[in-house]
Amino acid sequence: AADHGVRIINLSYGGSTTSSTLQNAVNYAWNKGAIVFASAANYNTSTPYYPAACTNAVSVSATDANDAKASFSNYGPTIDIAAPGVSILTTANGGGYASVSGTSFSSPIAAGLGALILSVNPTLTNAQVVDIITRNADDIGTPGFDQYFGYGRINVLKSLTAAQSAVPVSDATAPTASITSPTNSSTV
Repeated sequence: AADHGVRIINLSYGGSTTSSTLQNAVNYAWNKGAIVFASAANYNTSTPYYPAACTNAVSVSATDANDAKASFSNYGPTIDIAAPGVSILTTANGGGYASVSGTSFSSPIAAGLGALILSVNPTLTNAQVVDIITRNADDIGTPGFDQYFGYGRINVLKSLTAAQSAVPVSDATAPTASITSPTNSSTV
């Protein structure tokens, strides 16, 4: 995906063991300009789950309708951000809709915010997008970074407003042009 220019990747799965292959894959995507959002897992434990706990992955925990940590959501120092994860309306196998819960639904909501930010300002780097998401989150836990919500629960409006006013990444060198053919004073 990263080799094909994908900027946002969601991984709604996890396990309690890591591997260098998994970490290398997350690093590879990051170095190609992608952001890997990953679900923190649903065991109500501070045990790190991977790929969410990988360096360069955005680990997403779940909140409920009262902006509290969802009872099942993992937590701990590897959590970066929180997003709604209880009673999320989604399409169901076989047609129709279902109400579901889990960090596997929180992570794509956060990933969707990343995609919206890039739609507003596609020149932003992956680091700038993550910075916009974390700086504009609603700090709903202990003031500042905490183990349940990371930097807070995502705030789409604040993040998109910040993305609109963010300085685009660009080459500051002015382009130059010259005409080499036909030469000066030539008749065409």
